[in-house]
Amino acid sequence: MNQINAIILDDENSNVELLSHLLDSYCPDVTIIAKCNTLKDAYRAIRSQEDSLMLFLDIELGGSEDSFHLLDLIKDRNDQVIFVSAFPKYAVKAFRYKVLDYITKPIRISDLVEAVRLASFRLLSIGNEKVKPEKVRIETYDKSILCKVDDIVYLYSENGGTVVFFNNNSSLKSVSRIGLFEERLATVDFLRVHKSYIINLNYVASIEYVGAGLSLLVGHDYKVPVSRRKKKELLILLNTV
Repeated sequence: MNQINAIILDDENSNVELLSHLLDSYCPDVTIIAKCNTLKDAYRAIRSQEDSLMLFLDIELGGSEDSFHLLDLIKDRNDQVIFVSAFPKYAVKAFRYKVLDYITKPIRISDLVEAVRLASFRLLSIGNEKVKPEKVRIETYDKSILCKVDDIVYLYSENGGTVVFFNNNSSLKSVSRIGLFEERLATVDFLRVHKSYIINLNYVASIEYVGAGLSLLVGHDYKVPVSRRKKKELLILLNTV
């Protein structure tokens, strides 16, 4: 697995140590590179790193300091920010700052694990942008074809293989499982929104809310379901496309 570097900021050391323990116990792919109690220390730690980080930030830091000031100072970076706060009143402001997730204290393990999963996905996607493939290999029953990634609208799992749909309304039936394509198309433009579907986010035409769930219209009016566990991740990514 890919290791993700993280920084914790909280003015109370007991909270820092508790969060550090929870991350060590439940999120083994996260490496804590700095534990900070002040905005100044956190800022220096962040600026010492060239790569994007996962940031766990308390909001009220004592006196007149708060983590929104820190975000103003690092807005040129692509760090993924998770607020961990006892005060839910800042949630709207956090959304305006494009904070990835907002965990209220006391911390629920399920909330922490889900926030880390989303942040990890975003950070890995940022890295993959640099090596985004222009073509992908599609193996059919009798040949192997190189197809342009940008021409793919969505992929559908069928009978152990995968049907690939293109923007010219054509399709190819591949003998490869959909999980293989999920690995090959691991860029910010593609997302597996359902166990049977991968979509190109650039072709999403509209979102339909169905009860607590979602479905999408992609490309030439193809309707694609979205699993409930992928709903939040999808909406976050569509904000950036």
